[in-house]
Amino acid sequence: MKIRAHHILCVQNYIGYGYSEDFKVHMDEIVKKLRDDPQIEITEGCDDICAACPYNENGQCSSLDKVKLMDEKTADALGLKCGDRISWNTASDMASKQIFETQLFGKICGSCQWYDICLKQVGQRAKGS
Repeated sequence: MKIRAHHILCVQNYIGYGYSEDFKVHMDEIVKKLRDDPQIEITEGCDDICAACPYNENGQCSSLDKVKLMDEKTADALGLKCGDRISWNTASDMASKQIFETQLFGKICGSCQWYDICLKQVGQRAKGS
C-alpha cells in the first residue's frame, strides 16, 4: 500500500469524519486493511488514501503545497524517505513516540483543518481511553 508520510498521522486519528461519504467509506476500507499490518511504501503525491479525496484532481493534489510540507516534516521526524518500505505497525508506533508524544505534532499538523479532532484523539490515547 502506498502512503504519503503525513497520512501515517491521519490514519491513527481517524474516527469516521471525512470530506464526503465516498471518502469516509474509502478511508474505512484503508483503516481496515492497515489493521493487518501490511508493508507500506512511503510515496510523494497522491497515495492510496487520496483515491477518494475531493482534492485529488486527476491524480494531482490541489492542496499540494500544504500537504507536501506536512509530508516533509513527518518523513523528517520519522527518518523516512520516499520509496522506503516499512510495516504499518512500525510506522504508527514511530509516529506515536516521535510525533504525537512531542511538540512536533502541533508543528506538523497545527494548520490542518482536522487538527482539533486529532488533538482530542491524541489526548484520549495519552490518558489511556
